[in-house]
Amino acid sequence: MDLKKVVVALVALMLAAVAAGCGGVSEKVGQKAAEKLIEEGTGGKVDIKGDNVTIKTKEGDAEVSIGSKKLPDGFPKDFPVYKGAELEGAMSTKQGGQTSMIVTFTSKDDFAKVVEFYKDKEQLGGYDVASTLDFNEAFTLGLKKGETDAGSVMIGKNDNDTSIVITLVAE
Repeated sequence: MDLKKVVVALVALMLAAVAAGCGGVSEKVGQKAAEKLIEEGTGGKVDIKGDNVTIKTKEGDAEVSIGSKKLPDGFPKDFPVYKGAELEGAMSTKQGGQTSMIVTFTSKDDFAKVVEFYKDKEQLGGYDVASTLDFNEAFTLGLKKGETDAGSVMIGKNDNDTSIVITLVAE
């Protein structure tokens, strides 16, 4: 599935989430509208059940879970999560043999303290640190595991907290 199709699917999911906030009949109408939008955008068959969406296309199947306040299945148990960070949300997709995860945390701790926690690590949950990018209020670690798996840890300074976004792609 190409990027355009994924974007269409995610926009439709956001619309469904807004409609779901209304509950009852509005929720079902929102889900059906989102399914139709995604099907038109991807050319596939869509099934929405709560926070889980399954998209079946000629290119393969994709499963998307969004809005979860728990770590996705398959998130490396040994991947270091900053102590005291609050899990804000998670999204995972499965297509073919590939799993992608995006997990977002916030911490009340200072940006520099969070960066320091990740900065000196050579490995995170089996992923080697392949690159670092350090700007004034943003820090990113590029991760690599073998020939096919990759990821990143992005840390950003906000007005009242520090955000931590962990992205992992694994075969």
